[in-house]
Amino acid sequence: MSESEIKATDIKAYLESHPEFFAEHPQLLNQLKVTSPKGQLTNLTTHQLRILQDKNQVLNKQLNQLIRNAQQSESLMNRLVDMLTDLTGVSAAHYLTAFVEQLHERFPSEHTRLVLPEGLAGDNRHDDLIMMTAAIRQQFSLFQMKTEPLAGRLKSEQLNSLFGEQQIGSAIVLPIGNQAEFGLLAFASQEEDKFPPNASSDILQKLTGVLCHYFQQTHSGDETQVMS
Repeated sequence: MSESEIKATDIKAYLESHPEFFAEHPQLLNQLKVTSPKGQLTNLTTHQLRILQDKNQVLNKQLNQLIRNAQQSESLMNRLVDMLTDLTGVSAAHYLTAFVEQLHERFPSEHTRLVLPEGLAGDNRHDDLIMMTAAIRQQFSLFQMKTEPLAGRLKSEQLNSLFGEQQIGSAIVLPIGNQAEFGLLAFASQEEDKFPPNASSDILQKLTGVLCHYFQQTHSGDETQVMS
């Protein structure tokens, strides 16, 4: 086969079947020329070094993001533990009021709502503790079929039913109990990226778990199914 008959695919196939080729001929690494993304010619060794540097930068960014996420998760968990500690000595009669106040202190957001069916609030009173309405029940009937929180840029009808006419960029709504039998817990912000769709909500779901346990202990005989 003449040199003119050798194709790039032949060279590629040969090198793939002989991965030791450049180890046996290292001098070629400095002779080969490749084109950079900017169109500049550089030798293969320099090109490989640049690729490794780019990959390291990407890996460092990913590592730093993982570290930030871990620190944030640890901070949220610590806040949850502190919140539960502070609620330990609160009487059942005022537990929900204290719970909402703790939400404002430990998990602040521009808007917070604890939505409960009639009869579950007892003597608890707070501006952000509201009763389930027909409008809210209709807008969040999807929790009859799903247990995952609803987050992101919610429909205006859904936001209005919970927060009224407010400037809201993103929100998250979590069901309390199976099929939201004990109501809803909702947070909203003017920031569009504070509650993005599919965001991790493990800590917030633990909050609904705490509420669910409270209602199961204090209303174990009730047959309430708020979203039905």
